[in-house]
Amino acid sequence: MSNKPLPKDGFDLSKVPTGPFSSQPKHNEYQRCTSKGAMLMNAMTANIKDAGNFLNPPIASAESKFTSSPAWQDLARWGYEYCDATTVDAFYGDFKMNWGISKALQSNGLSDAVIRSPPPPPTRPRCARCHNAVLYLTHYDLLKKHTPPCEQSYLVGGKKYTYTGATCVVSINPDQGVLIAMDRTSPTHMVKCHDNLITPPDLVHTSDIMFALWKDIAGDHRIRDLHYFLSICIDNDVSERVIQEVTKGQLASYPGRVFSTEDPEGQALLGMPTAVAIGYLLAQHKEAMGVRFVDSVCVFKSDSQSQSPCLMFHISSGDDDGRSVDGEGQDKKRARLV
Repeated sequence: MSNKPLPKDGFDLSKVPTGPFSSQPKHNEYQRCTSKGAMLMNAMTANIKDAGNFLNPPIASAESKFTSSPAWQDLARWGYEYCDATTVDAFYGDFKMNWGISKALQSNGLSDAVIRSPPPPPTRPRCARCHNAVLYLTHYDLLKKHTPPCEQSYLVGGKKYTYTGATCVVSINPDQGVLIAMDRTSPTHMVKCHDNLITPPDLVHTSDIMFALWKDIAGDHRIRDLHYFLSICIDNDVSERVIQEVTKGQLASYPGRVFSTEDPEGQALLGMPTAVAIGYLLAQHKEAMGVRFVDSVCVFKSDSQSQSPCLMFHISSGDDDGRSVDGEGQDKKRARLV
């Protein structure tokens, strides 16, 4: 753990973190998060052939099956729809007062401006430069919003599925490589709320859902340009307790505290329930995104009235075998948390 602020020129990323990191299972929740974060570090920094060996349990291939096909087709096939979140509620687009992250974004040269009403797929033009598209994704029919999701259904391969009622709000800035998880209620959680009486969709993991949204908005030509992931206004009990332990109860406004993911504290933050999605996204979509990994995480409190914990992950890239930083475009890829 470092008590020093992040230097202006950032961490030395001349090498991919040297694993393997110890991911032996532990018993208390902080240690479990540290163990999971170490596992994800190993999987993220491994090459496409070896990544599966580091998952728990190990599998032959870590690659998600939701990688190659058009993202909007995957989402639509499994009952997902999305729209401009600001048409649902204007506060979704208020990065300063509602979310309290404007300073964190602007301090890193990132925009907090929001583009309104991104056009529907598949004829999506390029987003306004350096603007954030805030998306409201649902696992129910938006045209039947007055009908409970559990009374709505959809067909996949001739099989009838019931909608889960899951929702997800994310912001995507493809030009500056920023993905922000704002509000999530996963299909898995909603299935549990229905006593497991609903069959979940195959496209169920948050990491696959966020990858599909990122791919749809960024496009294939920018899919590897993901540099930052933010998980904001965290209200998950386990995550809050881990943050409390990592920060020793001293959660500060941005710039907060920065931890390397080579250290246990950074791995604990990466392995929290509200953060693991970015690890799985990078570990399980290497065919599309190459070898990319989280090298550091900044933890700070929101400047909104809630003063909720927020996490800002910096993402770097490795070469094809995951052992060194790709020299091509290195300066561009080394965006810094400052």
